[in-house]
Amino acid sequence: MTILDGIIGVNEEKRVGLGEDSALRVDGDKAAILCSFDGCGGSGSKRYPSAEGWTGAKIAAHTCAHAVGDWFLQNRYNLNGFSAISAESLADDLKLAIQSTFNDTYSSIDQTRSAIKGSLPSTLPTTMSSFMLEQDRSGKIRCVFLWAGDSRGYLFTVKGLRQMTKDDSQAKTDDDDFAADGVLSNYVNQQKDFVIHSRETFVDSPMIALTVTDGCYAYYETPMDFEGILLETLMEAKSLLEWEQLLRERIGHVASDDYTLQMAIVGHGTFQALKNAYRPRMSDYRRLFSEPIAWMQAQNDRDGLIRLWNEYKKFYR
Repeated sequence: MTILDGIIGVNEEKRVGLGEDSALRVDGDKAAILCSFDGCGGSGSKRYPSAEGWTGAKIAAHTCAHAVGDWFLQNRYNLNGFSAISAESLADDLKLAIQSTFNDTYSSIDQTRSAIKGSLPSTLPTTMSSFMLEQDRSGKIRCVFLWAGDSRGYLFTVKGLRQMTKDDSQAKTDDDDFAADGVLSNYVNQQKDFVIHSRETFVDSPMIALTVTDGCYAYYETPMDFEGILLETLMEAKSLLEWEQLLRERIGHVASDDYTLQMAIVGHGTFQALKNAYRPRMSDYRRLFSEPIAWMQAQNDRDGLIRLWNEYKKFYR
């Protein structure tokens, strides 16, 4: 028995064989964890012959996935629950587990440690965004988001999409400049210290939780468009599998990078019930946002788009 109605997983390489994203999902009977990882290809471009020639970024994303999965299972949070453990303690404990795994991995693959340690800004760099779900005795779902970098976590209810994480970026993103792409100020890595942020919430109604790498959201004209893709593909799909495929196609059509999405659906029961629940939001979103966005873009009305974004993010943030 699982607390989830279903899971959608999209993990696509933009260039076959050269992808540096990774994903994880562990679905237990009382709890689940889903994660997305994006290896940082700039500072992690060094290749390691002893690791099949993989870049440090790719190794980092996959190593982080293994570390989180092992941590979740070894501590049996999916069996015994984690309701008594604070979100901050979960983040601290997870950080220690990741650091231990990264140190072991780096020791096994590095053959020129003294030569490169001072020359690279970081070793085995990756972003991470994850969420843990657990249902308590009252039926509420506790959702704990854990992240480092600019991979994002969201809650998606019939009221709309809400970003639950905050990008670790040195620039303000998605504010006045929709295309802003700041330098990461924090991310998982082996060499330097990092922070795993945490945020928790309790949801007492059906919902969707999702985590994505920046390839899923960064290439749209505005931050509001991402919710539109989720809604439009859901309304078009006839099954969960078809929704997953439509998301893969639509995001891939826009993305210029690897893209990973992990989605957990809770409390809706059937796929038709899920569609019916979000149909009013689709109507509202179209009227309030997608139609005005299209008109403003046709008129090159950037000030109008910013005003609309300020209205949208009253709930989104």
